[in-house]
Amino acid sequence: MEIHKPKPMHTLREFLSELGVVALGIVIALSGEQLIEHLHDNHKAAEARESIRDEIAMNIVVLQSRSVAQLCIDRRIDEMATLLEASEGTNFVVPTWLGRPQIWEMLHARWQVISQSGRAPLLAPEEQAEYGFIYALFADVAADEDREQFAWARLRAMEGLSHLSGTMRDELRLALQEARLTNWDIKNLSRSLQAKATEISLAKRSTPRVQADTGICFPTNTPRSEALNRLSATAGHRVEEP
Repeated sequence: MEIHKPKPMHTLREFLSELGVVALGIVIALSGEQLIEHLHDNHKAAEARESIRDEIAMNIVVLQSRSVAQLCIDRRIDEMATLLEASEGTNFVVPTWLGRPQIWEMLHARWQVISQSGRAPLLAPEEQAEYGFIYALFADVAADEDREQFAWARLRAMEGLSHLSGTMRDELRLALQEARLTNWDIKNLSRSLQAKATEISLAKRSTPRVQADTGICFPTNTPRSEALNRLSATAGHRVEEP
């Protein structure tokens, strides 16, 4: 086998030519590596975007579920206001059941995982800001729901009481105002989130089956045992209300 030794370069032009070939090879190799990395980042960004949008869509559907019972919530707040006013006179009818709004959990696990894993920066800054704002609104809804439950827990002290002291009546009026405020805020937040979902072209999901007997819709003269039995029958297990 005949082996040809590399020919020595005799001119600067030959040297530059060889150097150019080497440099071009390095540039091509680096460009190819960067292209692969870019494509990989795009794929991870697309996965993160799909996961975030899916979680947002689930939360939007949850808020739509609350809207099913919204008329009952609004009506019960007005009924409790009337009961408090009547409790000062002789026409007070003791309520046996007031119920409470259901708690609708706002999901945020996917957003947290994606943010903490460093995948969120793969999205455009404007997109990150948009999603961050939406999740901040979801957090506001969750905080309102917690406040709402405490307010309704105090209001349900009226159940079965034939006489309210002046001090208790004042405390219940404060609780009623908090229930009214949180209800109002949740409705406003829900409208804002629905508008955001439309703005980012979020795919609509069908509303899941809502519990037929929400409790909040039962008449105020419903016996507590009957209300719990109805709730238990719908849920498929024994429901214990505080």
